[in-house]
Amino acid sequence: MDAIIKGFKSNKKYLNLLEDIQKNNKVSIIGPNDAAKAHIVYSNTIYTKKSSLVVCSNNFEAKKFVEDLKVFSNIEIIYFPARSLEYYDIDAQSKEIENNRLYAIDKILSGNLNIVVTTIDALMVKMLPKKSYDGIDIALSIGDNVNIKDISKKLIELGYERTEIVEGKGQFAIRGDLI
Repeated sequence: MDAIIKGFKSNKKYLNLLEDIQKNNKVSIIGPNDAAKAHIVYSNTIYTKKSSLVVCSNNFEAKKFVEDLKVFSNIEIIYFPARSLEYYDIDAQSKEIENNRLYAIDKILSGNLNIVVTTIDALMVKMLPKKSYDGIDIALSIGDNVNIKDISKKLIELGYERTEIVEGKGQFAIRGDLI
C-alpha cells in the first residue's frame, strides 16, 4: 500500500490539500468513493504527522470507514461511538458503548498519531473538559496493599456498578479481600 500512498505526492490537487492541512485549515473531501477517501485520510495523517478526525453521517458509515482504514493502516484507528439513547422509563444505556467511548477518549488524549472516526451525533454530546480525565486511572500491582473501601468508592465515582456477580464491563464485586 505504501506505493499507492507515495503516488499521492505527485498529484497537484493532493499537494494543495496537504498545504491546507499544514496551515490548520479545515478540509472536506467530497467525490471519491469510501475506499479512496480512506486512502486520502490515511495519507494525510502519515504525511502531516497529525492525527485525523473523520466525521460520518451515521454509525453504519463510520463503522464501514473504520474497516476501510484498517485494511492498510499501520496506525491506530479509533471508533468514537455516539451515546445510546435513554427513554423516559427505559434505560437503554449500554455499558459497552460507554466503555468504548472512554477507551477512545483515552487514546485521543494519549497524544499518539491516530485516526478517529465518529458521527455527528457522537460529537454533539457535551463532554467533560480534558483536565477532568487527568488522574482518574487506578493502577494496581502485585503486592500492593490497598484499602478496599477506597477502591470501591473510586470505582463507583468512575461510574462502575457494584454487583453480586460480575456479568460484564463496568461492573465490580467484592468478596472478602478480593475485588
